[in-house]
Amino acid sequence: MRYFFIILLYVFIQTAFSDTVYLKNGNQVTGKVISKDKSGVTVKMAYGKIFIPRKNVKKIVRESFERTVIAQSNRLIALGADYQGIAYLKRAMQKYPKKLTLKNALADVYFQLGRKYTQRNPKKALDYFSKAQKLNEKLDILPYSQQISQIQDQALEVKKSADELLQTQKYPQALQKYQEAVKLNPDLQHTMAQVMSHCASQIANKLFRSKKYIEALEYFEMALKQYPKVYPYIEQPWLYSKTQFIMQEHMSKQDWNGAVLQLQEILKHRPDYPLALFLTGSCLEKLKDYERAYQYYGSVVNERKPWDRKFTSLEQARLRSQQVVSRLSLQPFFVPQDTPATGNWIKSTTQHFNVFYQNKQLAEKVASTLEYHWQVIQKKLAPQNWDRKWPQRCDVYIFPSRQEYMKNTGLPQWSDGVTQMAFRQGRLFQHKVYLYASAPLLLSNIIPHELTHVMYPWFLKYRTSLPLWLNEGIAMTSEANFRTRNRKFILKRALKSGNVFPVAQLLTMKQYPESESQAAIFYSQSLSIVEFLLQRGGSQRLLLFAQKAGSNAQGAIQEVYNIRNFSTLERLWLQYANN
Repeated sequence: MRYFFIILLYVFIQTAFSDTVYLKNGNQVTGKVISKDKSGVTVKMAYGKIFIPRKNVKKIVRESFERTVIAQSNRLIALGADYQGIAYLKRAMQKYPKKLTLKNALADVYFQLGRKYTQRNPKKALDYFSKAQKLNEKLDILPYSQQISQIQDQALEVKKSADELLQTQKYPQALQKYQEAVKLNPDLQHTMAQVMSHCASQIANKLFRSKKYIEALEYFEMALKQYPKVYPYIEQPWLYSKTQFIMQEHMSKQDWNGAVLQLQEILKHRPDYPLALFLTGSCLEKLKDYERAYQYYGSVVNERKPWDRKFTSLEQARLRSQQVVSRLSLQPFFVPQDTPATGNWIKSTTQHFNVFYQNKQLAEKVASTLEYHWQVIQKKLAPQNWDRKWPQRCDVYIFPSRQEYMKNTGLPQWSDGVTQMAFRQGRLFQHKVYLYASAPLLLSNIIPHELTHVMYPWFLKYRTSLPLWLNEGIAMTSEANFRTRNRKFILKRALKSGNVFPVAQLLTMKQYPESESQAAIFYSQSLSIVEFLLQRGGSQRLLLFAQKAGSNAQGAIQEVYNIRNFSTLERLWLQYANN
């Protein structure tokens, strides 16, 4: 309503009027009095004529042109319409450039706005003060300029202390300092949005690992608000925290309709998210919408398997989908700590790696293996004439046991290694590899596999996010030949039994399969498709495909390999795999 009034007022004062009718209720009507008698006064305004009964009129004052313009401009600014008030004065000055009163009035408006924004927006305040002084050199803006300069210096000092806290990974304190700096100088918001998002996401991850999902959700959403591009890196824990919030705030209070609405928001982000599908089915069943509940329960199973399932009853669909969801661990995705807290770590540094260990003899073997495969992978998969500098040493942690590895990463038992990469302001901030000492084939397979995860994004200049299947498929090309033969044997059995994933599903998967047997098929099939693509175009064409596959895999297949769609790819790949 307020903005509607501003627009009306702005229309009314397009032409400067010289008469002001003061009403007994305190209001004013500005225009040109064209007639008045005992019954009342008729005033001509920009939008037409208005008749005011004499009993409502307190007095009529003939104002000067300048005074009318200044009064109307001040009224607009008082209503918060700074731009319109300034524009109104500027138009009057263009029409009457020799009227010094208007020029001084505009200078005063700029000066008052500068004072208004001194604390709220120092940069904007300085701009207003500068414009004021250009119009009226007698205005003393020095005290305010000094005050703004002090505020900006103070904000930079606070930011500097926040940067120091960030380097020591004290994220809550760093975030608080960054917020203080932005409060002092809002102009810093744009430059610090990404680093504030990083702090918030790290705080959220720590809360998430402690199973404090509601508290974690607040920081996940703060991270998204500050820097929306962080979403792919926090998608899984954010979705899980969001579902926990819905269960606590809606479902526990039997607000089934509210829960369904919130769950639909989650499914807009991830239509195949099993927990949200299952909870939606549960809520719809409570609402006695059995047909839709049946569909959602069925979607849980169908999204998690490469074949369709039909159920004879709603109860069977619910039980089967509940089994699928219950097999998802409480943290079915990797949310690592910045530095593993377990054990006393010793650090060894090589040309490209920092190796953290508790067993020196094994660490020496790991370090030499890492450097050897670094050279091999670069020669095999890097773009032609690749001379880009290695951004920073990669941190490699070797846990003493599988139990310690699982405890710190939250990964399932079948995982033997994992890579973590974090970015800040579009650049690599850190890359880490987590391993454990007793892992089978640690030196011959796991290290080259994880190292490919680290290096291939470097070959792509960190400009794209690889699909899950492509990321794993490329990494497996660095494994030993006997391991590759074993994966081909697993794929052969899956092809024979009809348990392979449809190619369209495999190429759009965003989560690893929950069972070890399905994971084995996923890895073997991903490797086979990557080898098929390498056979058709070599490593350089695969790099080109990888640059485009993250946003549109089907379009990239067509553009790079001249394969029309997923169906054609599946037919060609099956011919390759069966032969």
